[in-house]
Amino acid sequence: MKYAMMILLFFLAAPAFSLKPVPPPDIFRPLDVQASENDWGLNNGDMAKIFEKIYFENRSNKSFEQLLFRYLDNDDKFYWIGFFLDEPYYTKINNYELSLKVLKAGLEFNKNDEEKIRYLWVIGKKLYYKNQKAESLKYLVPAYTLSEKYPANTPAWDSEQEADMFEAFIKSNMK
Repeated sequence: MKYAMMILLFFLAAPAFSLKPVPPPDIFRPLDVQASENDWGLNNGDMAKIFEKIYFENRSNKSFEQLLFRYLDNDDKFYWIGFFLDEPYYTKINNYELSLKVLKAGLEFNKNDEEKIRYLWVIGKKLYYKNQKAESLKYLVPAYTLSEKYPANTPAWDSEQEADMFEAFIKSNMK
């Protein structure tokens, strides 16, 4: 009986010892507060700084990425957080892999071609600039084709030269 109680106590207590510290699920609450006051796209500089702080405070926790993907529940969150993870204009975060993962998830999240355009362009550009040109075409060609149908959804280019370069690259590789 004595051993049975010890075994029972061990099984009851074991989960408490094996749990790793997990960031609170509301770590992204400051972003929601800011988004409720201003739209993501209109206030992206402030949103970027808030996300940057959350990222640097929590990135070492193994469950951070899982919590992040649970948080991503609308188009703006996928798009802007995908940018914030690897865009020096907005933050000091340099996480290309997670950025690409978030943007690809955002592409899958959107069922509407009109909304997919910006993801296709951004993912294609990221791959192109990482010298993954063949892979970039899988995104750039559909982006180019859809942009002819929905020109208002094409993201801004860094320069006219960049736009011309991508157009020439895409056209030279279209079949």
